[in-house]
Amino acid sequence: MFQDSSLYFRRSALLPHVEMRRADRSSACYQTHTHDEFSLGVIDAGTATYRNRHRQQTIHQGMTVMINPGEAHSCNPDAGQRWSYRMLFIDARWMARLLAAIPRLAGGDYTPFALSSSATAACYQQFDELFEVLEQDEDALAGDEKLICFLLCHGFAQ
Repeated sequence: MFQDSSLYFRRSALLPHVEMRRADRSSACYQTHTHDEFSLGVIDAGTATYRNRHRQQTIHQGMTVMINPGEAHSCNPDAGQRWSYRMLFIDARWMARLLAAIPRLAGGDYTPFALSSSATAACYQQFDELFEVLEQDEDALAGDEKLICFLLCHGFAQ
């Protein structure tokens, strides 16, 4: 089986409910698929075609994508091009417990992300800081705080 050395995937040592993925100058393409987890990702280099929520858009460096569990989506670099991206996959059961503890979001079995993408620099920067804390494997409290702040500011903002 071919191993793409430009990709890595691992569970966070700080937050076991989060899996991390990084692709560096990858040409990997993915057919339409779903995840059981909530997924967040940023584009660090290149452009790609992103399909989610019956919509197609071109995403580029500095953009953030947000994918709900069970949403059919695909995200692929332009033909013959390479791209770099980072993803976080957040356990849906953990997310349900978090949302149940937040009065404005509690009350239902499922709260989806409000947006499927964001082009704001603040969203990208906050994801970048979160990913860095998770990679350093040193401060679980900081990781939890950055994850929850990101989700409240960008994932479930109303």
